[in-house]
Amino acid sequence: MHASAAQGGQETAQNLHAAAGRPRLAVPPRYSRGRRILELADALASAAGGWDGLTTLQAAAVRRAAELVTIAEAARAKHLQGDQSISLEDLIRLDGAADRAVRRLGIRSGAESAPRPPSLDDIAREILAEKQGGGVS
Repeated sequence: MHASAAQGGQETAQNLHAAAGRPRLAVPPRYSRGRRILELADALASAAGGWDGLTTLQAAAVRRAAELVTIAEAARAKHLQGDQSISLEDLIRLDGAADRAVRRLGIRSGAESAPRPPSLDDIAREILAEKQGGGVS
């Protein structure tokens, strides 16, 4: 087992695309699912700070999340087209797994990371501070 651990650095380097620093995909980008995985992985990596800022484990988690979302999307499309081999229960499980994988990345949406507007209490304190500061001058 330590032989593969010693090659771990080499495996990591081999699994990264030299140009983009992204992990190798399980489905080649020449297929539509491969392109969709790549599109989602790039979007998730960008939201997490870019491929260059991710560790090997984080990059693998991004790839895994993108793959799970793509699988869930494909299953949903099949189910909606009337494919009886995809049950609603299976679809719910796939969606849940994909959602958990994305949430595990810890990426905050733009709305969550945007500064919150001041509350009425904040505005009242600011007005009171201005009045108290204005009387001293």
